[in-house]
Amino acid sequence: MKVVKKKDLERLNEELRGIEGVATALGTHTSTGIPDDEKKINQRRKIFGSNTYKKPRPKGFFRAVYRPLDEFAILSDYVNVVAAVILFVAAYGIGSCMPSSARKSKAIISGDEIEVLRGGESKKVSKSEIVVGDVVCLKIGDEVPADGLFLRGNNPQLEERDSEISGRAVQVVNEENPFLFSGSQVVDGYGGCQMMVTSVGMKAKWCKMMRKPSCGSSDEKIDTVEDQVYNLTCSIRNKVGLPIALLATAFITVVVVIPESLRLGVALTTFYSKKRLMADMEMVSDTSVSRCETMGSVTTICTSKTGILTMNRMEVKEFYLGEHSVLEKEAYLTNASTHVKNLLKEGIALNTSPSTPTDKAILSWAVRVLDMDMEVKCRCLVLRPDHRDDEAALNINSQKKKRSGVLMKREVDNTVHVHWKGEAEAILEMCSSYYDNSISRNPIDLDDEQKVKFRRIVQHMTERSLQCIAFAHNQVEPVDGRHTLKEDGLVLLGLVGIKDPCRPKMKAAMKDCQNAGVDVKMFTSDNISSAEDIARECGILLDTDDQEGAVITGEAFRNYSEDERMEKVDKIQVMANSSANDKLLMVKTLKKKDGIVAVSGNNSNDVLALLEADVGISMGNKAGTDVVKKVSNIVILDDNFASVARLLKSSICIYNNAQKFIQFQLTLNLAALAIIFISAACAGEIPLDSTGVLWLNLIVNTLASLALATERPTEEPIKRQPVGRKEPLISNIMLRNLLGQVVYQIVVVLTLLFKVKSVSKKRNTLIFSAFLLCQVFNEFNARNLESIENVFKGIHRDIAFLVCTGITISAQVLFMQLYSHQEDGYFVMLNLWHWGICFGFAIISWPIDWIVKCIPVPKKPLVNYLSDTFKVVAQFGMKK
Repeated sequence: MKVVKKKDLERLNEELRGIEGVATALGTHTSTGIPDDEKKINQRRKIFGSNTYKKPRPKGFFRAVYRPLDEFAILSDYVNVVAAVILFVAAYGIGSCMPSSARKSKAIISGDEIEVLRGGESKKVSKSEIVVGDVVCLKIGDEVPADGLFLRGNNPQLEERDSEISGRAVQVVNEENPFLFSGSQVVDGYGGCQMMVTSVGMKAKWCKMMRKPSCGSSDEKIDTVEDQVYNLTCSIRNKVGLPIALLATAFITVVVVIPESLRLGVALTTFYSKKRLMADMEMVSDTSVSRCETMGSVTTICTSKTGILTMNRMEVKEFYLGEHSVLEKEAYLTNASTHVKNLLKEGIALNTSPSTPTDKAILSWAVRVLDMDMEVKCRCLVLRPDHRDDEAALNINSQKKKRSGVLMKREVDNTVHVHWKGEAEAILEMCSSYYDNSISRNPIDLDDEQKVKFRRIVQHMTERSLQCIAFAHNQVEPVDGRHTLKEDGLVLLGLVGIKDPCRPKMKAAMKDCQNAGVDVKMFTSDNISSAEDIARECGILLDTDDQEGAVITGEAFRNYSEDERMEKVDKIQVMANSSANDKLLMVKTLKKKDGIVAVSGNNSNDVLALLEADVGISMGNKAGTDVVKKVSNIVILDDNFASVARLLKSSICIYNNAQKFIQFQLTLNLAALAIIFISAACAGEIPLDSTGVLWLNLIVNTLASLALATERPTEEPIKRQPVGRKEPLISNIMLRNLLGQVVYQIVVVLTLLFKVKSVSKKRNTLIFSAFLLCQVFNEFNARNLESIENVFKGIHRDIAFLVCTGITISAQVLFMQLYSHQEDGYFVMLNLWHWGICFGFAIISWPIDWIVKCIPVPKKPLVNYLSDTFKVVAQFGMKK
């Protein structure tokens, strides 16, 4: 309903005759719900829709193979066409549908049942079975399953998913704000509440955010490489005057081997690495496997504080009676009077519920230190402000003033008292006296000078990231026979300082991110002082950092001009008092600067930023809500930022492994392409037939992708700059390495082609075997892209690499033995001397690689020049 989505209270009351009018229009009752009739429920589902979110249909294997069936390269000759079709179609199909299969493996652990009223009876149903008109019963901690209207309840507080809300609880009052939205969470409210469902599934308000198109991934970079190679090939194929018969294998190599082998190899590399990552870490990934690879190229990680950097497990660290700290039990028992002890127990027991981490910490501390027991509740009767004793208990909450009060009557003497609890600044303004640490039961006047002293205590706690809560009390006398919730003239009972401690190993995790060149920024709704302290404790801010501009408020960032934001965003490390819009604005600004941004969040306040980020990471155990899990790409199950740092390290390894395979793959195919063209033009024959090329693709590339994908991240610190948004997948270093090997392999093959005085079949066999073994030994060179360090470093731990290499060599020897026995075969059997020559040429590729890696490369990507060249040649071919 548009009225609910727009929060149009005036139209709700005037045109629709209020909530009762809406209930009548929907054929439901606000007290008994819809009839419990399965036929009518199904009819509602057909009319209004189901409470499910329809994701795009994943691409299956047979749908993925449709495109390659139209390629001209599979129209090769006779037996080879069958092998080409099978290999080509399988490569494209597996590479395309593997990410879709990964989506199906997602399993988010969450409560899926909720209580509804149907036919006047309460029953548990799945959230997906809720229909329009249902009356849903919500309790503290429940997530609102659909959009709807508030019916009844004791002033529940909801944390809403709304771009205009800063993430704190929002009081829902029937007369003023009866609108509830899917994804909101009930965080407070005695006895829960009831709502009437008005919109479900795709018609709910939050689904608009879910429809945001996904960001590009490395698949787009791979497709760009494919398209450029394809266009160049087509122009050469159509315009070069060499016999088509001699160039047929070259076209197969370019059009079949390069694009689809790239897709298959990268898919195998990322998919295998992601599966291993899921086994090593408590993580579940949602969308495509490329998200893990994208995580390896992020430049900035923006993270929320509570539950990710901190434990989300509050602890009482300070307790003040008057101006003196009496945190320990012995000090409390010695310095506090019995009267003050009883008042504190009474106020905490009646005005604190275990619905939030803060209240849980206070209750736990009260039981442990104050010796509080819950029998206090039995000795008191909680009243409503109008003194209707027959009503249920009530907490009067005021979000704006961040305080809560309770009116109660003691059964012993029938006296009525008021207890208040809340943020210290708000409670201090309500007090006119206080109790000190003496055994006297008489309060002391709280003058302005004394208030200044208390404010200093509060400020001191705030500077140490402590949340300061104050307790106050007073006896209430009836006015005109009625008791009211007194809000002034109170007596201050005490101050407690509560802290959410940092998770262990947080500084080490931040150090890993900083070593990788990744900037970590923290979002929090805390004030600047608390935010700065927790950022230092976690390692986001260092003592050596220049603090000017590093810590700001969300409002300050919001009020900057766009140019100022672009100039200062890199300097910002902490954003305090931040809202959902502030987080979104930060992510958009970072992306405008060509950064690749990851966001980690765990509540509905993070949804917009998660959707905008290149990689959305949510916490999936205790901290994360269902809504956040639905919009994120990766779910971390242990709710710990240290796991995000581990994910970064592993994802960088995945990205590097993919680059290693691409370098290896392009080396093989570019060398094969050059050899075929040169030999066809100069010698009138091709030393590599289509069967040999397909064998290289089937055995060498597939096993190489597995061999290079098995390399795990080391325990050594990551020391490399992150990849920017516009950085090409094929770096200058990769081009240098592969061109060096391509040149060497061309020299080897042409030397054998023109210098070996032997029959054609033996020469071709030598060329093919030497070329294949060069690829195998080049796998070792690909293990280290950048440095000239030993390429065998850590190879004894990489058993899979050694196994795949051994299988490749064994398969090649076996292939040659079997294929050479055919009468019309292309190859002949080799003796040990010939094999020695082949292995000798292959081993020389190692020192060649060492020499090539000593050559410096420019910072500006050379791929940009190659891309322009491809386009010019392709356009020239089209014009001709």
